Amino acid sequence: MSSQQSTISSIALTRLALFPYDPTGNREIIRYKKYVWTRDVEITKRKGLPGYVGANLDFHYDDYACDCPYDISELESIDRQRLFYNRVPKCGSTTLITLIRKLAVKNNYIHFNSKIYDRKNVGEEEQRRIVKQVKSTPSPCSFDRHVFFINFTKFGASPPIFINIIREPVERIISSFFYRRMVARQNKTKVKPSAYWLNKKFEHCVLTPDPECTFLEGHNYSVLQLPYFCGQEPECQMLNDDGALQKAKQNIEKYYAVVGTLEDMNMTLQVLEAVLPHFFRGAYHVYHNLGVHRNQNLHKEHVKEEVKEVLRANLTAEYELYYFVQQRLYQQYQTLVEETQKNQYKFSFTSLDQLLDYQ
Repeated sequence: MSSQQSTISSIALTRLALFPYDPTGNREIIRYKKYVWTRDVEITKRKGLPGYVGANLDFHYDDYACDCPYDISELESIDRQRLFYNRVPKCGSTTLITLIRKLAVKNNYIHFNSKIYDRKNVGEEEQRRIVKQVKSTPSPCSFDRHVFFINFTKFGASPPIFINIIREPVERIISSFFYRRMVARQNKTKVKPSAYWLNKKFEHCVLTPDPECTFLEGHNYSVLQLPYFCGQEPECQMLNDDGALQKAKQNIEKYYAVVGTLEDMNMTLQVLEAVLPHFFRGAYHVYHNLGVHRNQNLHKEHVKEEVKEVLRANLTAEYELYYFVQQRLYQQYQTLVEETQKNQYKFSFTSLDQLLDYQ
């Protein structure tokens, strides 16, 4: 047995979409027993695998193709060569952008990082400008910006692949509270917030109640996660509005290939890599070699559970969205596990990295 065959045998053949696409059309076939790996071959539409993200590897087991763990062709009129990460603040987005920049070099696409942080709710003209920028940029490419969901079809354009990451709602609010004060303290300009604001205690802010930490039914709040999936309409920012919640869920199902959670970052990366290998091949390995998670807030204080419960009681739609996203992510991951087990492959990203490094 050759050393190459031995390597493949020892790690038990991982899963689809392992190798980089070669635009020259060259291919290399690796055979081991009944398994056939075909490098650099575009997968065509077939049963269980309809256009799987322009996948880079054709795998046959006795001429049987595995069911796709998650098929982005189900998303509405998707542009598979463009990725849009409309990043929710305080959900690990800075770290993920660092990861995407490294993956862009590794996987041969261009990433555009927005430095606009304070204009999330934008008018039609700016939406149109964003759509034009995304659609006119040579592909493959990816974009990120802190911006509420933009409906590309409204402007006559096919939408890019959307992704995002959210976070347990109260933990995100706590993180944002302390992050704002950390940034203000580090600001070198002469104009600073008052000492009262800088030294405000989060628990006191919630229990007073202070407007900064108060969420009232029917009021609009741009700090929520839900508008990032609902859209630019005013009702999307209305607290616990059922129509906004349902629209956010529908948009996730129609336009988002993956929405991960910060609490399940490893799982999120594995699903991203499996669903979108063109953009995220090697994500798990690169992420764990970054060594640094930026924007960690060293000034964050402990918050009692009963104070968190006061906030949770008023954020019912935020939590319903969070659990919806979490369940969807778990289902995607479970499908991956079931498919790999069904076909007797080891679902191990350590093994995947070993195979990629070997190649």
